[in-house]
Amino acid sequence: MNVIERSPCVGICNPFDLVITDCQMPVMDGFDLARNLRARGHELPVWGFTAHALPRERELCLAAGMNDCLFKPIGLARLRAALADLNREA
Repeated sequence: MNVIERSPCVGICNPFDLVITDCQMPVMDGFDLARNLRARGHELPVWGFTAHALPRERELCLAAGMNDCLFKPIGLARLRAALADLNREA
């Protein structure tokens, strides 16, 4: 959150195209990060990244305000496809 909130572009431009966050970070996990970003009005895409490859994990990511959930380990083809989807949405 500090990186985004302290950016010199805050309020003027969107300095980031995408946030990829680990769902299980210490202190503030990816779910809390996504909820905080959304609560502050940030609309940039947020992807959760997790080793828990279960349908429930994806549901938790989406419920927290993330746009997608990627599972570890991720292959280059899946990452390319996710980025292509993001590019189409932009």
